[in-house]
Amino acid sequence: MNTYEAFVILKPILDVDNSDNVLKVIEDAVESLNGKVVKKDKLGRKRLAYEINKFKDGFITTYLLKLDPASVLSLKRTCQLNEDILRLTLVNRSNVDITDASIYGRERPQDRDRPEQRGERGEREFRRPVAPRSAD
Repeated sequence: MNTYEAFVILKPILDVDNSDNVLKVIEDAVESLNGKVVKKDKLGRKRLAYEINKFKDGFITTYLLKLDPASVLSLKRTCQLNEDILRLTLVNRSNVDITDASIYGRERPQDRDRPEQRGERGEREFRRPVAPRSAD
């Protein structure tokens, strides 16, 4: 079994009960494929970077799933058939420790051992050169 991170965007016209029902359909589909939902993170209604099917915002939920690679296409197909799901993105996270908090962007593993980012270059100066004013 591989570990996958699923990013789900639901239509914004759904109320809370209907959005929970759609998420339950996804969770049941994972369970029926002999998978397991490890973690669920509901981010709520967010504005999208670009329109999807003429919707400018949507309900966003992320999942951490344990699923067989052969079952991924079946899960994608199930989500495509549900018209309340705008987008499903699955990312293989098998090489990432699932107990690590970095999967949700709180801290990246490469930042832990990184020295000061500016290094020996010192602090950055933000002064712009000012053109001399002409006397009118």
